[in-house]
Amino acid sequence: FFQGLVSFLIVGGLALWLTPRPFASWAEQVRIRPLPSFGWGIVAYIVGFVATLILLLLAVAIGLSLNFVSLTPLSFTWLVLSLSALGLGFWTFILFLAFMSKAIVGYVIGLLILRRLYAKAAAKPFWPLLLGLVLYSLICLIPYLGWAVGFVVTCLGLGAVWQVVQNGRRGGEGGGETAVPTAAIS
Repeated sequence: FFQGLVSFLIVGGLALWLTPRPFASWAEQVRIRPLPSFGWGIVAYIVGFVATLILLLLAVAIGLSLNFVSLTPLSFTWLVLSLSALGLGFWTFILFLAFMSKAIVGYVIGLLILRRLYAKAAAKPFWPLLLGLVLYSLICLIPYLGWAVGFVVTCLGLGAVWQVVQNGRRGGEGGGETAVPTAAIS
């Protein structure tokens, strides 16, 4: 319980501190569009793993092809660079999958509760994050229900990030980061 909670708090706290505007956009996306966030989260979950596998096979195939035509130094350089980039991308995806998604949804839940119970605490971003993640971690201790809630929360958070990134690629309202005023969240 505490190990998971501390991990979620570290990642969520760093995100709130270092990237408050994107975090606020992700949280607002979960709050106002939970069903599309959940659906896109399932898509992002599948695409993340499938795309990694395809890119891995492609990188190795290109590296072996370069080696086959006697371009061994270029082949080695290609494999080192492409596999390093792929590893960085994959582990960033895992960070969002395992920790950031929970921090985003935990923050939203904590914010909704604190706005009704103690508005002063809701004004400070750390308290909603703490409350939401404590509740999430407690629910995850329940057999079967914890797994199901964890899956839903992962999909919600991952889908929110996916939607904000896609809106940014389409040029939607300030590149996705500022699509939602931060005052709406904090």
